[in-house]
Amino acid sequence: AIVLFENSPEFYVAYFALWQAGVIVAPVNTFLKEKELAHIIADAQPALILTSSDKIELFNKSAEVLPPIVTEKDIEDADESAPLEDSIVDLEPEELAALLYTSGTTGLPKGVMLSSKNIMTNVLQIASLLGKPEEERIFGVLPLFHSFAQNTCVWSSVFYGITIILVPKIDRRYILDGLQHKPTIFLGVPALYGLLCLMKTAPLDSV
Repeated sequence: AIVLFENSPEFYVAYFALWQAGVIVAPVNTFLKEKELAHIIADAQPALILTSSDKIELFNKSAEVLPPIVTEKDIEDADESAPLEDSIVDLEPEELAALLYTSGTTGLPKGVMLSSKNIMTNVLQIASLLGKPEEERIFGVLPLFHSFAQNTCVWSSVFYGITIILVPKIDRRYILDGLQHKPTIFLGVPALYGLLCLMKTAPLDSV
C-alpha cells in the first residue's frame, strides 16, 4: 500500500495499521510530480493508497486506474467501536515489510526492499547512540518518507518509547514552534543546518 502524508500523526497511523494487517508499506515522497508518481504506482502495484485529501487530484492525474484511496478524513471518521481482529498478522523476519523508493537522482525512483530483519537491525544499531530513551525527545522535521527519518523517527522512536516533536515540514515558523518543546536530539541534513545558521535566534539549548 502507498502512504503519502506530510509529517503528521496520520502518517504513523497509516504506517503501523498497514504493518499490523500484514501489508507492505510503501511511503512515497510528498514532492513527487505526476510522472514520478505514475512510475511508482505502476511499479509497486498497490492494493490501497493512504493519503491526505489534498493529494487525491495528484493521484487521479497520475493513473487512469487506481486502487481504493483512504484519506485522513476517513481515518478520523472511522468507527472506533467496530470490533478489531483478534490477532495481528505475524510475518517471517525475511519477508518484505517496506518498499522505500529512492530520490531518483539518476533516473526514475527505484524501490528498495526491506525486510523486518533489515529494519530491526537498524533499530538495534540506534540503541548504541541513546542514553535513556524515555528521556529523549527527537525533533522530527525531516520528511518521514525518507529512510533516515523512518529509521530514527518512525521505527526506533516507537520501539524505544522516544517522544517525537513532529514538525509538518522544513519551514522557519514550524521549526521555531517545534523548538519550544525542547528537543534533546536534533537530526538534520546539511541544508537544514544551513537554515539553522540563518536562524540565529533558534533556541537549541535543550539539544
